[in-house]
Amino acid sequence: RRVHGEIMNVQAQEYPFINNDSQTWIVFDVNGTLTSSTKTRRAGIILARPFSHHLEKLIQAGFKLCLWSSAMRHNVQKSKKELLDAIGDANVEFALTLSREHTSPAPNRAPDSFETIKPLHQYFSSLSRVVLVDDSDKSDEQERDNLIHIPTWDGTGSEECLQDTVLQILVEEILAQQLSSVSDVRQVTAAISAAVFARSQYTEKLRQQRKEQKEQQEQQQQQQQPEQQQAQAQQAQAQAQLTQPEAPARPAKRSIPANYPQMDLMRSLMEDPPTQPVQMTAAPQFLEKEEDDGLIKFVVRFGKKDIKLKMKSNEDLWALKLKLEANKVGKAGQLILTNEDGDELDEDGTLEENDISNATKLVVRLKD
Repeated sequence: RRVHGEIMNVQAQEYPFINNDSQTWIVFDVNGTLTSSTKTRRAGIILARPFSHHLEKLIQAGFKLCLWSSAMRHNVQKSKKELLDAIGDANVEFALTLSREHTSPAPNRAPDSFETIKPLHQYFSSLSRVVLVDDSDKSDEQERDNLIHIPTWDGTGSEECLQDTVLQILVEEILAQQLSSVSDVRQVTAAISAAVFARSQYTEKLRQQRKEQKEQQEQQQQQQQPEQQQAQAQQAQAQAQLTQPEAPARPAKRSIPANYPQMDLMRSLMEDPPTQPVQMTAAPQFLEKEEDDGLIKFVVRFGKKDIKLKMKSNEDLWALKLKLEANKVGKAGQLILTNEDGDELDEDGTLEENDISNATKLVVRLKD
């Protein structure tokens, strides 16, 4: 055969003629079908199409798989390795690999064109048991019914490309149409192609709708954010006003009771203001009277800080610890009280029982 102006000798022992009368073969194109498109590969990006591991289901269903690309043999082998590496642990095996040297020149192509076709009849005994899965029409004119046409995958690595589901849909449709058991695969190839295009377009439409909805929600959130912040600020301000303590009510003006003899002088002054300044002096016994409220006054040292306290003698040390907690010394349960000699005091005992009297000095520290 003449390919690209050169005579290509294909030896029978190197590429045997496949007898597929009893088993269905699925021939896969490579670039744009299972891996990145030719245009993307030229840019240095080579990726496996999403869901390529689903090809394992075809092998489990009894199909034989073949790779056939119009690229040169060494490039096909490179793509095959990258594809299998991407598939990973899935049990996917290509029983036959064909390359550009196995193609034929496309009919009526321009003299400077390298366009080729993939003639299945040259390598397979029965056209009723073989299909060609390709993103472009590379089939022989007499073999159009053997073609399962699927959408091209650019494989640029974009978010849209990585969400592609064509191979998943393709495998599902092949199994649903029972391609392995029909008498002639050409009876269902058109239906499979139509289903793959319809379902993939519907999936893409849903994905696009979700993307647009997400973008709209983000725009709405951005627009609502200033309003929400303003509303939150107003709410916080209103809450602060609610929690702010009210100013104590001013006591009502009270009249001086008539039976208050100590205030006779003040009443007389109010009823008949004097024309001269009034001098008032306190009785000596009042000045000499010492405040006696019945409380013990003592000091508790915390570090370098002295805390002056007043308590009843019958109050216990736990009440004392609560007062110290109110003075921000620490939690009452974490405090240890001792006298000046370092003896720890009885928490259950009263001030009197712990020999705490006026001018007593105690020491408090935190538990380790």
